[in-house]
Amino acid sequence: MLKSNQLEAIDYLIAGTKTREEIAKCVGTSDRTLYRWLDNEEFKAEWHKRAEEYKSKVRTEVSDRMFSKLGMVMDNIVDLANNSTSEKIKLDANIFIWESQLGKATTRIEQNITDTKDKDNNIDIDSMINELDNSNDTDNVINIGDIKEAK
Repeated sequence: MLKSNQLEAIDYLIAGTKTREEIAKCVGTSDRTLYRWLDNEEFKAEWHKRAEEYKSKVRTEVSDRMFSKLGMVMDNIVDLANNSTSEKIKLDANIFIWESQLGKATTRIEQNITDTKDKDNNIDIDSMINELDNSNDTDNVINIGDIKEAK
């Protein structure tokens, strides 16, 4: 079990505002002792556990503060998009609004695929549609074998 001065040292280490030498003085021990604690598995485990708890708490607090300012932030961005004297800032603000609501715009990629294997084997879509319209079948199932034989 860790002593109270070890727990206090962990708190200082997590805060990150003091050097290790200053921490040793604050908790009433020598630098050498503090460095030995840093090699101790129990000390390291507690330090890691408390550091994770601290990070989680900070993330939650920051997230809550950011969320409370979200309306104001969006108002500012809309104001920049509408009233900025810089065209670049207007564009950037509008892009931000667009992407935050609709996602990033994608570029269209056209691809031409040529298949020389069946070049003479053209398919007439109109005749296939007429064949379906004139069909008495009620299940709307197309037998691919029948279509190939019709050619």
